[in-house]
Amino acid sequence: MCEIAEAFDFRFRGGKGSHRIYVREGVEEMLFFQNVGGKAKHYQVKQLIKIIEKYNPVEARNNMYKYAIETFYSEEDNGYIAIIPELPGCSAFGETEEKALEEVKMAMELWLETAKKEGREIPQPHGKEHAFRTTRPKLAGV
Repeated sequence: MCEIAEAFDFRFRGGKGSHRIYVREGVEEMLFFQNVGGKAKHYQVKQLIKIIEKYNPVEARNNMYKYAIETFYSEEDNGYIAIIPELPGCSAFGETEEKALEEVKMAMELWLETAKKEGREIPQPHGKEHAFRTTRPKLAGV
């Protein structure tokens, strides 16, 4: 259940014993989970579904991941840079390519949320869902 909540951008905020609490910006309700034998209880699943239906974060996420992401290795930074060309200034760093992608997805969400709050125009994605362009580092001696 915790992984599912995190997939919908809920963040772990604490726990005690087998209890876990998750929150999401813009969502009043908090999610409480109790791990009992590694299985979710029916009321916990219903609670999560009810909140997802109420706030509908799925629609936003579906649009969000249609932006192209470019990654490249930066010798200067000694790591990977990920950028989203359609969202000016939206970029992130990671020591690995996977971490850079993870970080740029968080940056993208923040970029889109901030633009919406500020009343700024949000570019429509050009339908390049999961379009990645990657420049790999050159390996010594190859």
